[in-house]
Amino acid sequence: MLREQIERMDVERERERSQLNDQIEALREQAERQSADHRQALAVLTDQRKKTVETPKRSFWARIIG
Repeated sequence: MLREQIERMDVERERERSQLNDQIEALREQAERQSADHRQALAVLTDQRKKTVETPKRSFWARIIG
């Protein structure tokens, strides 16, 4: 009888461990999705494109004179 009770407790503990591992995995995936969403929102808020330096256009007379 004691062995049966111990076996039932072991089975219950394994079931709980499995549920908790599933919950941990789901939370990990949720955190990764939220992190990706955060990075995407941050990229929208801050312009990540490389800035090109444009040379100022010279006027007609500046090109003629030199």
